[in-house]
Amino acid sequence: KKFFLKGDINKLQPLSTHIDDELQGAPLECFFAIDTLIRQRVTEAAAIYTELLAQPFDFAKDEKVVLDPDKIDYPADAAARKEAWRKVLKYRTLEKLTDLQELRDKQLKDKPSEKAKTDAELEAEARAKVKVVYDRYFDRLKNKQDQNERFSLFVNAITSTMDPHTDFFPPDEKRAFEEQMAGKFYGIGAQLREEDGKIKIVSIVTGSPSWKEGSLKANDVILKVAQADKEPVDITGYAVEDAVKLIRGTKGTTVKMTVKSVDGTVKDVSIVRDEIILDDTFAKSAIINGQHKLGYIYLPEFYADFQDRNGARCAEDV
Repeated sequence: KKFFLKGDINKLQPLSTHIDDELQGAPLECFFAIDTLIRQRVTEAAAIYTELLAQPFDFAKDEKVVLDPDKIDYPADAAARKEAWRKVLKYRTLEKLTDLQELRDKQLKDKPSEKAKTDAELEAEARAKVKVVYDRYFDRLKNKQDQNERFSLFVNAITSTMDPHTDFFPPDEKRAFEEQMAGKFYGIGAQLREEDGKIKIVSIVTGSPSWKEGSLKANDVILKVAQADKEPVDITGYAVEDAVKLIRGTKGTTVKMTVKSVDGTVKDVSIVRDEIILDDTFAKSAIINGQHKLGYIYLPEFYADFQDRNGARCAEDV
């Protein structure tokens, strides 16, 4: 309802009876119609929020906004959609503004002599903060959410109505799920975190390809990732899970990274992916000798290697 117009839903409605046929192998008319339209509407909405957040909001005017999507209808036209966005953005800005005002008042109480920011200055600061949030939101929708991901959302909307225990995985998610279940993956052995829109290395797994290669260190920032001889991808602003999808891969393949070290130097690092075993995943046991002899088994999570008949399985290990 942030994007589609009422007319869009009416236009798509006849395709709703095609979905069961598409599941049986008919052409994906419904999905492609929705996919084409949502990309167009997201692009339009991206222009709306930047325009609205470029001007101050009038908080002297008394207005109401309904945030529960179940209690509103699809906007009738583009003007109604823009008005709905205006009210939501005004509300989000007001949230930030009141936080900033409370912080200012507290600082004034602690240090009365300091010059305080005006409400107008704080309103501009609040709008800037809201814009950062929506910049990231739309960057994900426009640049990082591909057709595979949207198809996954489409199919899972269907499977969840039929069976809450059935999920569809696109290739990247299937690989990540199997890696998690097996307690092993093929990668470089660097633990990552996202900090201020940058992907930083937290630590290097001992014995891993990164540890053996020796160039990567804790707190290094990964700027770009490339597969073998392909063009590098700038991962600034990526979530950790999206960066991991690019860095992990098939055993024996090469990943190339542009890395900024703590001292500011920028270097290119090539590492051949290998198997990384997550020992913390697997069951462990101990015998405790005391007044009574106790057996202690620690099972941190369920696991099973679906690709290896002889791989680790938690039931057998326990």
